[in-house]
Amino acid sequence: MGNTHAGSGWDSPGSLRDGKRKTGGRAARVREEDREDATLGDRPRVEASQKGSVIEDPDRQYIPASEVIAEWHKDPDYVAAYEATADDWALAEAVIRARGRRTQEELAGLMGTTQAAIARLESGWYKPSVRTLEKLAAVTGKRLMIRFAPLQRKRRKTKSLTPVS
Repeated sequence: MGNTHAGSGWDSPGSLRDGKRKTGGRAARVREEDREDATLGDRPRVEASQKGSVIEDPDRQYIPASEVIAEWHKDPDYVAAYEATADDWALAEAVIRARGRRTQEELAGLMGTTQAAIARLESGWYKPSVRTLEKLAAVTGKRLMIRFAPLQRKRRKTKSLTPVS
Protein backbone atom coordinates (compact mmCIF):
# COMPACT_ATOMS: atom_id res chain seq x y z
CA MET A 1 0.00 0.00 0.00
CA GLY A 2 2.39 2.68 1.17
CA ASN A 3 1.72 6.36 1.44
CA THR A 4 -1.13 7.31 -0.90
CA HIS A 5 -0.01 10.93 -0.95
CA ALA A 6 3.62 10.24 -1.86
CA GLY A 7 4.45 11.60 -5.30
CA SER A 8 0.96 12.93 -5.96
CA GLY A 9 1.41 16.58 -4.96
CA TRP A 10 2.21 19.47 -7.25
CA ASP A 11 5.58 19.82 -5.56
CA SER A 12 6.63 16.22 -5.95
CA PRO A 13 9.45 15.24 -8.30
CA GLY A 14 7.02 13.00 -10.16
CA SER A 15 4.75 15.92 -11.13
CA LEU A 16 7.64 17.54 -12.98
CA ARG A 17 8.80 14.30 -14.55
CA ASP A 18 5.34 13.29 -15.73
CA GLY A 19 4.63 16.72 -17.22
CA LYS A 20 1.80 17.55 -14.82
CA ARG A 21 3.47 20.80 -13.88
CA LYS A 22 5.39 23.19 -16.01
CA THR A 23 8.82 24.25 -15.01
CA GLY A 24 9.63 27.91 -14.76
CA GLY A 25 7.38 30.31 -12.96
CA ARG A 26 9.10 32.80 -10.75
CA ALA A 27 12.81 32.50 -10.85
CA ALA A 28 14.75 32.40 -7.64
CA ARG A 29 16.16 35.80 -6.89
CA VAL A 30 19.58 36.31 -5.43
CA ARG A 31 20.35 39.62 -3.80
CA GLU A 32 23.81 40.85 -4.46
CA GLU A 33 25.39 42.95 -1.78
CA ASP A 34 27.08 46.17 -2.74
CA ARG A 35 30.75 46.17 -1.90
CA GLU A 36 30.33 49.54 -0.22
CA ASP A 37 27.69 48.13 2.13
CA ALA A 38 29.77 45.07 2.90
CA THR A 39 32.63 46.90 4.59
CA LEU A 40 33.11 46.07 8.24
CA GLY A 41 33.09 49.72 9.23
CA ASP A 42 29.46 50.12 8.18
CA ARG A 43 28.16 47.16 10.17
CA PRO A 44 26.95 47.49 13.76
CA ARG A 45 29.65 46.72 16.28
CA VAL A 46 28.82 43.47 18.09
CA GLU A 47 31.29 41.73 20.30
CA ALA A 48 31.03 38.42 22.09
CA SER A 49 31.35 38.49 25.86
CA GLN A 50 34.03 36.59 27.72
CA LYS A 51 31.54 33.80 28.43
CA GLY A 52 31.33 33.18 24.71
CA SER A 53 27.63 32.41 24.54
CA VAL A 54 26.23 35.88 25.10
CA ILE A 55 26.53 38.52 22.42
CA GLU A 56 26.54 42.07 23.71
CA ASP A 57 26.31 45.40 21.96
CA PRO A 58 28.57 47.81 23.86
CA ASP A 59 26.72 50.85 22.48
CA ARG A 60 23.33 49.74 23.77
CA GLN A 61 22.07 50.84 27.16
CA TYR A 62 20.25 48.23 29.22
CA ILE A 63 17.58 48.99 31.79
CA PRO A 64 17.36 46.62 34.77
CA ALA A 65 14.15 44.59 34.84
CA SER A 66 13.42 45.80 38.38
CA GLU A 67 13.26 49.40 37.12
CA VAL A 68 10.94 48.47 34.26
CA ILE A 69 8.63 46.52 36.56
CA ALA A 70 8.60 49.38 39.08
CA GLU A 71 7.57 51.73 36.27
CA TRP A 72 4.81 49.36 35.14
CA HIS A 73 3.44 49.20 38.69
CA LYS A 74 2.83 52.95 38.59
CA ASP A 75 0.20 52.40 35.89
CA PRO A 76 -3.21 51.60 37.46
CA ASP A 77 -4.34 49.70 34.33
CA TYR A 78 -1.28 47.45 34.54
CA VAL A 79 -1.82 46.82 38.24
CA ALA A 80 -5.48 45.91 37.66
CA ALA A 81 -4.59 43.51 34.84
CA TYR A 82 -1.78 41.99 36.90
CA GLU A 83 -4.05 41.42 39.89
CA ALA A 84 -6.79 39.98 37.67
CA THR A 85 -4.44 37.20 36.50
CA ALA A 86 -2.84 36.47 39.88
CA ASP A 87 -5.03 33.40 40.46
CA ASP A 88 -4.15 31.98 37.03
CA TRP A 89 -0.43 32.29 37.76
CA ALA A 90 -0.90 30.78 41.23
CA LEU A 91 -2.63 27.76 39.68
CA ALA A 92 0.14 27.37 37.10
CA GLU A 93 2.72 27.49 39.89
CA ALA A 94 0.78 24.85 41.85
CA VAL A 95 0.75 22.57 38.79
CA ILE A 96 4.52 22.97 38.38
CA ARG A 97 5.12 22.24 42.07
CA ALA A 98 2.87 19.16 41.94
CA ARG A 99 4.91 17.79 39.04
CA GLY A 100 7.97 17.70 41.31
CA ARG A 101 11.11 16.40 39.63
CA ARG A 102 9.26 14.70 36.81
CA THR A 103 9.61 16.05 33.30
CA GLN A 104 6.57 17.28 31.43
CA GLU A 105 6.85 14.23 29.19
CA GLU A 106 6.91 11.84 32.16
CA LEU A 107 3.89 13.51 33.74
CA ALA A 108 2.05 13.45 30.42
CA GLY A 109 2.63 9.70 30.14
CA LEU A 110 1.24 9.14 33.63
CA MET A 111 -1.82 11.30 32.90
CA GLY A 112 -2.46 9.84 29.45
CA THR A 113 -1.96 13.11 27.63
CA THR A 114 0.77 14.91 25.68
CA GLN A 115 3.75 16.95 26.78
CA ALA A 116 2.23 19.95 24.98
CA ALA A 117 -0.90 19.68 27.14
CA ILE A 118 1.24 19.75 30.30
CA ALA A 119 3.14 22.77 28.95
CA ARG A 120 -0.19 24.56 28.41
CA LEU A 121 -1.23 23.77 31.98
CA GLU A 122 2.03 25.19 33.30
CA SER A 123 1.90 28.30 31.12
CA GLY A 124 -0.84 29.96 33.14
CA TRP A 125 -2.75 30.90 29.99
CA TYR A 126 -5.15 27.95 30.03
CA LYS A 127 -7.60 27.05 32.77
CA PRO A 128 -7.68 23.30 33.36
CA SER A 129 -10.87 21.43 34.14
CA VAL A 130 -11.47 19.96 37.57
CA ARG A 131 -11.18 16.52 35.97
CA THR A 132 -7.68 17.36 34.68
CA LEU A 133 -6.66 18.63 38.11
CA GLU A 134 -8.01 15.42 39.68
CA LYS A 135 -5.87 13.34 37.28
CA LEU A 136 -2.86 15.47 38.13
CA ALA A 137 -3.46 15.00 41.84
CA ALA A 138 -3.90 11.24 41.44
CA VAL A 139 -0.68 10.64 39.48
CA THR A 140 1.40 12.90 41.73
CA GLY A 141 0.13 11.43 44.99
CA LYS A 142 -1.55 14.66 46.03
CA ARG A 143 -5.06 15.57 47.10
CA LEU A 144 -6.97 18.22 45.15
CA MET A 145 -8.51 20.86 47.37
CA ILE A 146 -10.71 23.64 46.01
CA ARG A 147 -11.87 26.35 48.37
CA PHE A 148 -13.68 29.65 48.35
CA ALA A 149 -11.98 32.55 50.07
CA PRO A 150 -13.20 36.05 50.79
CA LEU A 151 -12.22 38.73 48.32
CA GLN A 152 -9.44 40.96 49.49
CA ARG A 153 -10.48 44.56 49.44
CA LYS A 154 -8.18 47.49 49.58
CA ARG A 155 -8.08 48.86 53.07
CA ARG A 156 -9.11 52.41 53.55
CA LYS A 157 -6.68 54.66 55.24
CA THR A 158 -8.27 55.92 58.41
CA LYS A 159 -6.98 58.36 60.88
CA SER A 160 -6.11 56.73 64.12
CA LEU A 161 -8.05 57.93 67.07
CA THR A 162 -5.57 58.85 69.70
CA PRO A 163 -6.62 60.51 72.89
CA VAL A 164 -5.54 64.08 73.21
CA SER A 165 -4.10 64.88 76.60
